[in-house]
Amino acid sequence: MRQRDCSDQRRQLRRRGTISNANYQGSASGTLVIAKAVPVITWPAPAAITYPRALSATQLNATASVPGVFTYVPAQGQSLARARRPCT
Repeated sequence: MRQRDCSDQRRQLRRRGTISNANYQGSASGTLVIAKAVPVITWPAPAAITYPRALSATQLNATASVPGVFTYVPAQGQSLARARRPCT
């Protein structure tokens, strides 16, 4: 999987606005800085499983603060490889 660092993709927009309504008056100008949000991924520790039990939504249940799709390898319904020693 290829990852790209998007942490410094900022855009600066210079804008000037004026209201044109007989009941109101005002104007504004300045620089609006928009930066890419940093997503927060939450993945709770699942309960232990034993070989050869297949992975399910119980283990593959990460959530994120931004819209998107998670791709798990191995995928739901597949089993993990047998471990030679207990994982700690």
